[in-house]
Amino acid sequence: MKKHRACFYWLVFIIIVFQSTSLFSQKLVQLDVLTTKQGLTFRNVISIAQDSLGFMWFGTEQGLNRFDAYEFKLYNSDKNNINFIEKDKISNNMYVVDHTNKLWYVANEQLFQLNLSTNKIKNFNHKVGVKGDVLYIHKDVNQQIWIVTDNRWKTTRKHPYQYLQKYTSDNRFVVIDSIPRGIREFTSISSDKKGHLFWATILSGVIEYTSAGKPIKAHVIDSFNWFGTKMLYTSSFFDDKNTWYYFPKSSGGVNTFNPITKKSKRLLNVSENIYHAQQDNENRIWFAGNTTLYSINKSGKIVDYSEKLSKLLPFTKINNLFIDTNQVIWLATDNGLIKLRLKKKLFEHLFNTPQKGWGNTMRSILETKSGEIIVMCERINNLMVIDSLNNKKEFKYKNITNKGDSPLYGSRFFVLDKDSTHLYTVNKSLMSIRLRDGEVTEFSKFSKSFNVTSANPIIRLKDGQLLFGHSLSKLLLFNSDTEEYNFVFKNLAKNKDITNLRYFLESKVPNQIWIGTQEAGLLKIDLNGTILAHYNSNSTPNLSKNAVLVLYEDEKLNLWIGTYGGGLDYLNPLKNTITNYNITDGLPNNNVVGILPYKSNYLWISTYNGLSVFNKTTTEFKNFFEEDGLTNNEFNYASFFKDRKGRFYFGGMNGVNRFEPKNIIEKSKLPPLYLTSITTYNNKENKELTQDWSQKENPSLEIDPYNQYFQVNWTLPNYFQSSTNQFYTKLEG
Repeated sequence: MKKHRACFYWLVFIIIVFQSTSLFSQKLVQLDVLTTKQGLTFRNVISIAQDSLGFMWFGTEQGLNRFDAYEFKLYNSDKNNINFIEKDKISNNMYVVDHTNKLWYVANEQLFQLNLSTNKIKNFNHKVGVKGDVLYIHKDVNQQIWIVTDNRWKTTRKHPYQYLQKYTSDNRFVVIDSIPRGIREFTSISSDKKGHLFWATILSGVIEYTSAGKPIKAHVIDSFNWFGTKMLYTSSFFDDKNTWYYFPKSSGGVNTFNPITKKSKRLLNVSENIYHAQQDNENRIWFAGNTTLYSINKSGKIVDYSEKLSKLLPFTKINNLFIDTNQVIWLATDNGLIKLRLKKKLFEHLFNTPQKGWGNTMRSILETKSGEIIVMCERINNLMVIDSLNNKKEFKYKNITNKGDSPLYGSRFFVLDKDSTHLYTVNKSLMSIRLRDGEVTEFSKFSKSFNVTSANPIIRLKDGQLLFGHSLSKLLLFNSDTEEYNFVFKNLAKNKDITNLRYFLESKVPNQIWIGTQEAGLLKIDLNGTILAHYNSNSTPNLSKNAVLVLYEDEKLNLWIGTYGGGLDYLNPLKNTITNYNITDGLPNNNVVGILPYKSNYLWISTYNGLSVFNKTTTEFKNFFEEDGLTNNEFNYASFFKDRKGRFYFGGMNGVNRFEPKNIIEKSKLPPLYLTSITTYNNKENKELTQDWSQKENPSLEIDPYNQYFQVNWTLPNYFQSSTNQFYTKLEG
């Protein structure tokens, strides 16, 4: 039996949550956790690093975890593990030196280097100059590795020492300085943007060195009492402008220190001790204590995230703070990992309630000539109004004929007359609402045209007439000025009557109407009473589903059809073809309830689970959810609108989302795509094998007839909503 070498051409379509900018200045806080429930092998995470491919590395008390946004790869001391490491109790920071592609870490107070390309481990011990136990590791701005070692347990002398050591080009560690060890092992290293090193010690304060290791001076910037002993240990952090932040044990919080004037300034006035700091790409400095997290922006505004963290995950200690290349803030805790991301707010919220889940359910949205936006709130069966100054109010009625009930009970669609003086809607009859004073007029003579338990669509045509009706036989044209009306179909046979009409759209072709139905698919009629076309799930071409919720006709007369359960159908009448797009293509949900075009190439689509923008050229979807700032993931049928300023409105189960699409449809920097592994199953050996390809260039795979299946695994290392990414692999040859 022959083996075949396969050549793979990877064709990848990415459907990803889109990141972009917005005019709104508010920040949206996104929080998530990564714990043993998601695959982390041990809850107490000590350290975090990120390699050049974007993979995250987590050091725990039971080994190393590599995470590619989808799967974990475990390195531990289990000899049966293919990723075996000698020591696995991670006890300090981790760093990747980019140009070498090697991960430095401390385990069981010993120093190791993992070659990420070969998976080989190197132990740095006394043979290469390491003196005693490794207490601390640091990488400076020049990618140099520094360590602090302690010979307390390895010396016969009465007084043990701590050593500052530097890694040299000949793969050894040399001693830069040494000092007597205090009663505790407290020590840390920080470095500034000049490459100067700052060694925090108990007895000498903070000792400053040049990047070559030459001592400059010792700074005593704080002291505290430790069970009767005076301690000078003070940990520090330097931002990109070389501002010196230090964390005084004597008072807690954060101070800044000017080494020239030797003066301190209080920055974060809190009592708890701070242990970790990082700077993001918007010049915010993040400070973490045991259970607290603060950010300070360049204007000095302080934000406390501590309560949000405690509600998200129970923990008692933050062990490490890290910011990855996509500006996700990672917190390593004793109960797993917390992820935090700040995004500019994309969506403005109207008429929503603060409660989680369903709140104010919204329906029809429209705009008056004066610029007022009117929205139907289904929860209270009343109209909500917002004026051009964003003032909100509830609509008031008078002369209500059906006393005891809202006149809008059962209404889903609303239209304005041509002068924008009256609002028309239908439920058990046709009703007119005068906007000036709220006077309601009911046209009960049309009650037979409606079914109060159904949607009862109504639209205003270009000539000003109203079109409404629950079925073809009851379909009416109504002149609101003269109150004259006539039926569209005069003598329709009973077997051709179609009921449960759901959506009307006036075609760009004069005198023609598209009608979506609840059970009978899609109709095209003319207003002279002729059915011009009928599409359903059994026609040629066929719809994906017979329940049609929304329609949009583009400038080329192609029709875009939102269905209940079948996704988005694209009808090309000229070619007589229908193309379907659904969740397998990246649509967030197969129930499409709203469609608004943007420019010639985009469609904004609301669904029962998220909002999506569809690129008609590339056929890619970019999806948005509550974590992106939506009021709710579920949107409503008959609840979308574009105002005269170009702003889009989509209503759902808790208010309305308003936004300007030009601020969202922009290119955003995405992390690169990587092929991580391939999994094969050999039925002769009854064995599954996974090969790690993440570090290989142009890998190939030998397939023999016993390989019953194989699976190609990809990653796009963005660590929020990674499950929304979709990958497709094309095999040729």
